[in-house]
Amino acid sequence: MQCPPVFIPLRRRAFAGVGLCLLAAPLALSRPVQAQSALTACLTASPAAVDFGPVPAGGTAGRTVSLRNTCRFPVTITYLAASPRAFSVADAASLRISALGARNVQVRFAPGDTAKVSGELRVGTSNPSRTLRIALRGTGVAAAVRSGNLEVSPSRIDETLPAGHLAGRIVSLTNHGQSPMEIFAATWVEAPGTGGDSAAKGLSIYYFTTANGDDGTNSFTDYLGALPKVSKLTIRSGEQRTPSLQELLDYDMVVVSSGGNWADPDSAGNVLADYVDRGRPVILMHMALNNLSGYHLSLGGRIVGPDYAPVPQSPSDPYTDISTRYFIDNPLTQSVDWFESHSIQAVKTVQGKGEALGYLEDGNIAAAYNCAKPVYYINLFPYEPDFSGYNGLFQLILNIIDQTQGTHNWLRNPVSNHSLVLTLAPGETRGMILPVGHTYPLAPGKNYGTVEIFTNDGSTPIYIPATLQVTSP
Repeated sequence: MQCPPVFIPLRRRAFAGVGLCLLAAPLALSRPVQAQSALTACLTASPAAVDFGPVPAGGTAGRTVSLRNTCRFPVTITYLAASPRAFSVADAASLRISALGARNVQVRFAPGDTAKVSGELRVGTSNPSRTLRIALRGTGVAAAVRSGNLEVSPSRIDETLPAGHLAGRIVSLTNHGQSPMEIFAATWVEAPGTGGDSAAKGLSIYYFTTANGDDGTNSFTDYLGALPKVSKLTIRSGEQRTPSLQELLDYDMVVVSSGGNWADPDSAGNVLADYVDRGRPVILMHMALNNLSGYHLSLGGRIVGPDYAPVPQSPSDPYTDISTRYFIDNPLTQSVDWFESHSIQAVKTVQGKGEALGYLEDGNIAAAYNCAKPVYYINLFPYEPDFSGYNGLFQLILNIIDQTQGTHNWLRNPVSNHSLVLTLAPGETRGMILPVGHTYPLAPGKNYGTVEIFTNDGSTPIYIPATLQVTSP
């Protein structure tokens, strides 16, 4: 198991200021050459280095540098120069600093692009052999974006990391309103090679169920329809009829749940197997594989046969709790830490070639998938709401979507991919840390993603495009 890197800040030494070699300047007027050579040695600067931090590209930030004369005679500064071009100094030479006196100079950082910039401020006197140098650094970031009373900065995230590495990036959130504001977030990534970083939606889902009827909706279907990238959600009842293969092929994914009798369990299972044979994914939910005496809740046909069934033939560790297995090692359970409810019926009749992702405490399979077929199983009530503060059913579905779309979840929400992150008081500004990168090695190249940030006040969501440039490890 690989652990994420731990970043330990280096302790800085405490300096009142930096300066050149401080020579004891003679006071005798009969030795002007020595006094001349000591002119720049008299200068010290505070702070020792200037860090402008993040500054929006196209904006300007200023910092004050205090130049102090430690000698007992005046010093004249003949030039002040900052480089590279993103840095500048507002004060022009010449400046005269009295004996044991000090003068402040203003240094500016105006990034023209989103990048880290390092430079220096050079301070000189009439002695060209001695120049005081002050390190400058800053980072150009995208400008803030605002919707309603919520302001988010930066307006985009760009990161470069070696394959298999992680980094935390801070997004600043400000509430400009007069009432507390609940902040929600969703993150998703695009398939490699798409070449786009927009918030465009395009995934279509066919929800095949005997629990709701054709027009029934609940918190689960509301969630599916609100998922990032989902452009279409169709709910169809399996109690009345079995859809044709062509009807299913109009959709990118089929989600199946059961709560009543299927019109024809075998034909439903066969058409789902045909759909899988075309490379399309199927997610089997609660009760779709469970047999109860006197009911036809379980699917039949080829989808429950050994070649398609997503459950293992002989569980080797049936009492391993879901919260302790595969959470780091399997991309399907990345960030999953809670299952809020489960079926009381164990899957006993289905014998497939799948692999269990985890088990509940009573020995029931919590989640599993078929390694050879895009068939997944989640043994949960789909109509239960997500447990606040935990990543359960919804996170697992997002991870499955990532896998079936050929993507990796390298842009992750710190709490959940679709849940309350924090609450901002009126006028408050807080930072939200987004984990960027992945412990799984991504192929070198550019990856695209989006962060959606929205509130409970009904304002338009804010979309933050993100890119990750992966380099060789």
